[in-house]
Amino acid sequence: MNNHRKYLRDIDVIDFMSRPDQFSLFSDNRRALVRLDIAWRGYWHALYDPCPSLLDFSGDQDGFNIFRPFMRWGSERKICFGWPLHLWVIIWLQENEMLNSSNSEIILSELAGAAAARWAISDRTEALGIAIYRGIKQNWTVGWKYRAVDLQREIQEIEIGADLSPEDDIPSYFLIFDNKISVFPGWSRIL
Repeated sequence: MNNHRKYLRDIDVIDFMSRPDQFSLFSDNRRALVRLDIAWRGYWHALYDPCPSLLDFSGDQDGFNIFRPFMRWGSERKICFGWPLHLWVIIWLQENEMLNSSNSEIILSELAGAAAARWAISDRTEALGIAIYRGIKQNWTVGWKYRAVDLQREIQEIEIGADLSPEDDIPSYFLIFDNKISVFPGWSRIL
C-alpha cells in the first residue's frame, strides 16, 4: 500500500510542492497530484512564458526536461524563486554545460530580461533600475521601474564596450539609483 494515498489536503503535501521529482510517489492519488500540479504551475509559467526559446530548447513539449531538474536543484540549494529565478536558471544551465555558442545568445537574453522585468515590478527600494550581467562579456541587461503610471516598463540590452564582467563570470547585478548608469559600483551576487 502506498503511504502517500493519505495525503488529501494542501497542508499534507506542502513539503512535496518544492520537489517535482517526488511526483511519482503520488501516482495513485489524483487529489494530491492535482494539488502538486497547481503549486508548480505558477513557477512553470513564470519560467517559460517570458522565455519561449528556453521551452523550445528543453526538447520536450511540456518543458519538464529543464523544469523538473532545475526546480529540484533549486530546492536542494534553497534558492530564492523570486525575481532572480531566471538568473538561477542561467547558473543551472552553465553548471550542466547545456549552453553553447549556437543557442546561448537568445536564451541568455530572454532569461536576463525576464529577471530584470520581475525585479522592476517587485522591488520596493529607492533604486530606479537594475543592471544584470548574464554571462556575455561587455553586454548588460538593464531593467527600469515604471517612471509614471501610463508608461511601460523598460528592459534594455546595452553594450558597454569594456570588460567589466564579474570575477567568477556568473550572473550578477547592481542597482541603479539615478536616471542613468553614471557609475559602476561593482557586482552583487544573487545568493
